[in-house]
Order: sequence, then C-alpha cells, then structure tokens
Amino acid sequence: MLLQGAFDILNYGRIRAFKFAKAQGDYLIVALNTNEFIRGYKNREPVMAWSQKRRIIEACRYAIPWRLDVGHQGSVAERASR
Repeated sequence: MLLQGAFDILNYGRIRAFKFAKAQGDYLIVALNTNEFIRGYKNREPVMAWSQKRRIIEACRYAIPWRLDVGHQGSVAERASR
C-alpha cells in the first residue's frame, strides 16, 4: 500500500490512516513530499521540517518512509535515509 502526502501536521487521525492502509496489504510505504514541493504546490510554507516529519513517520510501526519529490524537472522517489 502507498500513501503520499505532505503530512505537515501528524496527528492521531493520520496515524489511524497509516494503520488502516497497512492492514490492506503486506506493508505500507509512506511517500513524504519534500518541503520544496509543498511550497510550489500548496503555495505556503511547510509547518514542520522535512527531517522531523521523516523521523516521526519512521517511528510509526506501520510505515516505511520514502521521499517523494515531484516537480517541473520530473519526479524522484527514493527510500528516506536515516
């Protein structure tokens, strides 16, 4: 299962979504949009640093975090390094 998003505010509802999505398959990949993408797509500043969001998602037992960078130059997806 794949969930993609900015995940700027990680709250209980998002964790419940991770848990539900994980239950639908063998594993859950969370594609975390870069803050540069958020600035361009949502036309606003991100709430949290990308590295902080990544660490929170890594701590969630349901998810395997990935970096997702979609922009004018194409797309990049790679496993978020620790």
